[in-house]
Amino acid sequence: MTTPLVRPRFLKWSVVAFVLLLPLVCLEAWDYRQTRRLAASIAKMRERHEPVITQDLQPFVILHGESADAARYYRAAATLVGVEWDEEQRSRLRARVTDAMWSDTWPDDLVADLRARVGREQEALGLMDRAAPLAFEGFGSGFFARFGLGDMMTLMRVAPLRTRLQALDGRGNAASNSLFAELRLQRVLDFSQSGINGLSVSGVADTLRLIVNRSHPAAEALSKIASGLREMDRDDRIKTHLLRSRASIMDTGNYQGFELLNAGRVQSMAGSAALMRPWMMARLNERVDTLSALIDNAARPWPERMNPPRSAYVSDSPTWGSSRLIDANVMAGVATDLALIRCARVVVAVEQYRLAHRDALPSRVDDVAPSYLDAVPIDPFSGKPLRFVVEERGYVVYSFGRNLRDDGGQLPVRSAFPQQTPGAPTPANDLGIRISHH
Repeated sequence: MTTPLVRPRFLKWSVVAFVLLLPLVCLEAWDYRQTRRLAASIAKMRERHEPVITQDLQPFVILHGESADAARYYRAAATLVGVEWDEEQRSRLRARVTDAMWSDTWPDDLVADLRARVGREQEALGLMDRAAPLAFEGFGSGFFARFGLGDMMTLMRVAPLRTRLQALDGRGNAASNSLFAELRLQRVLDFSQSGINGLSVSGVADTLRLIVNRSHPAAEALSKIASGLREMDRDDRIKTHLLRSRASIMDTGNYQGFELLNAGRVQSMAGSAALMRPWMMARLNERVDTLSALIDNAARPWPERMNPPRSAYVSDSPTWGSSRLIDANVMAGVATDLALIRCARVVVAVEQYRLAHRDALPSRVDDVAPSYLDAVPIDPFSGKPLRFVVEERGYVVYSFGRNLRDDGGQLPVRSAFPQQTPGAPTPANDLGIRISHH
């Protein structure tokens, strides 16, 4: 009689163990594969000398000289500026100023409230002015660098009030200097790595329109505005935004409340979270791959660079399709900011031309280059130079806007940033600045 090599009971439990352990083995293999996939993506970023984490975008520096002075002035200004939430809710000052900007009607009580608010913030605004011409490299390390952003945002909301008040008073040079300080204040957020856009570019365009229409800044004052706008006119805005977005993911790799990464390194996880990690890592890898494809796409000419290619997404399912729509809207928003900055640059150049030619306007936009602009800026939405049209009582400088067509300088009635919803028709509006010479 032959003895069986494997006892039936042992064979039975071996099969049971195999069936139970197989999913865990597959899960572990999937986790290993996704981790290796992420490591390969990181290696490719480093090979291309692209930032992996936000620290790579803005390395820590030890402040000294002008940079240290600028950081000190900005910190002091942000600390001094009054929040006064109760008063803001009572007076609705900023909302009333916005209404007045659109209607070009400034009631006496609004101007009085505006003057009182600006008067209370003279010390803080004076410190901001002292920081404006100085070099700035961030706040370094410490409490303010991490948690002082809210105070800086309050300062950014107050600064435009002074500029507009000075324009209403006809003090063109003072208003121009104040706008220059506003433009330079944006550096604080550029160095904060927060991803928050504190400066309202549409607000800057409106303020410039008010300065030109209501006051008469001299050539030197206009030159200061031109220098501030030139610093903000960065053609790589979309790429920089995408690089920052990807680096922010690599900082923590946070997905649905689970921290998968820490400064680009895979975190160890336990319990049910460990079982979920391969799936979450796969979603994370898909997003990193999408952003990498969009970064490559950002090297294409305008306007192609702001249109996410379908190949960058895993599918057209509602989940990933909505991601594509969100990305498209975000990049169109970045292009909108850039278009308005470039329109503002042309307006300043036209006003400089006017001062030098006894109030005569240029017959075409090319006349302002290269004397006042190195070249006529490109419209991100058309890929061609911005449009300049002389009108009966002034002129308009405009971009095609999100509908990618020329609507003859028809600007939005109320908002320069229409909310786009999937399937909704794009408004028949261009994007720009209209100047009226009274």
